[in-house]
Amino acid sequence: MTRPRTPRKFHLSKMLGTGQLTTAVAALGVAGFILLGYQFISLRQTLTADVTVHAAIMADNIAASLMFRDSEAATEMLRSFRPAPFLQEAAVFDRGGKIFAWYRRDGAAAPVPSSGSNRSP
Repeated sequence: MTRPRTPRKFHLSKMLGTGQLTTAVAALGVAGFILLGYQFISLRQTLTADVTVHAAIMADNIAASLMFRDSEAATEMLRSFRPAPFLQEAAVFDRGGKIFAWYRRDGAAAPVPSSGSNRSP
């Protein structure tokens, strides 16, 4: 006795199901990359805005220290950046381009000296 042959319909529907699954996975992957890119851009803009606000506040607060040549007060103002985890180093320069006050987070990498640079603490 021979068994009746099953039609090829089953094989075709299985193949279509795999194709649809592959297409759905590819679409989810593309959507995931688009969302990651959007999140990266959004977080970068937020971080830039935060740093800009910090810089503006510091500029207003350090102006008096520069005027009265009080580098200790300026350094203390820069230390207020401690709670900001994204800021590793900050410096204030006088009119001559020399460092007036400087702050570096503990554990931050030392600055790389470049030729002609006067950025030494």
